[in-house]
Amino acid sequence: MSDDKTKREVDARFVSCAEDEGYEETYTATKIAFENGVSMEEARKAFKHCCKAVTGNQPRKAFMECAKKYLGK
Repeated sequence: MSDDKTKREVDARFVSCAEDEGYEETYTATKIAFENGVSMEEARKAFKHCCKAVTGNQPRKAFMECAKKYLGK
C-alpha cells in the first residue's frame, strides 16, 4: 500500500478528469476561477472543456493553460 502523502505529491502534478473524483473538479475549478477572475460556473465549464479536449490524466500546467485559452485569457 502506498503512502497517501507520496500519492498526493505524484498526483499533484496531474489533473484527473475521472467522474468519481469530484474533489479534483472542485479544487481545479476554484483555482481556475481565482487565477482568471471568473465565476465558478465559468471555471467549471473550462474544466469540463479541457477534460474532453484531452483524455486521461493531464499535466496540471498544461491543463491550466487549456482553461486559460478556453476562457480567452
